[in-house]
This record gives sequence, structure tokens and C-alpha cells, in this order.
Amino acid sequence: MTEEKLVVFHADVKFETDKAFLVIYNGVETWLPKSQIRKKRNIEDKKWKFGITAWLAGEKGITADGEGVKTQPEPVHNSQQDEPPVDDDIPF
Repeated sequence: MTEEKLVVFHADVKFETDKAFLVIYNGVETWLPKSQIRKKRNIEDKKWKFGITAWLAGEKGITADGEGVKTQPEPVHNSQQDEPPVDDDIPF
């Protein structure tokens, strides 16, 4: 099994749809597709902590917060799941 790199960072959530979050990261609005979000936690009000694929982070110009880049086993996608599986070993 290969390991997937995650970039962990904080952003403000401006809007959420069924498929994506519109976030404000470093003063810039950007859409994050939920299919590329591996971890998320609401910290307070509109402030969230995300763990997204390194690929998406590179595409969006997002860099890791103090927690840096984490690795986790790549998820096995099941067509009947709404949310991608996550590894709870990543402290969130």
C-alpha cells in the first residue's frame, strides 16, 4: 500500500456545497473539492483545520502550517461512501 501525503493548514470557510468548500487562505478565496479533503475539523465559528492531498495543495498554492506534511495510507474508494475514508492516526 502506498502512502498519501497530506498538507495540514488552517483556513476560514466562507461557503460549503455538497461537493466543495469555498475557503479563504492567506486572503485569497479558493474552492477545495471534498473529494481531495482527507481530514477536516471546525476549530471555531468559520475557522477550520484541513488535511488535503499534497497534489491539491500544490495546485492551489497552499503550504502546511506548523504541523507540516503528514502521511497516511492511500484511501480505498468505495462507490457507496459519501466521504473518503481517513486514517485516525493523524492527530487532528
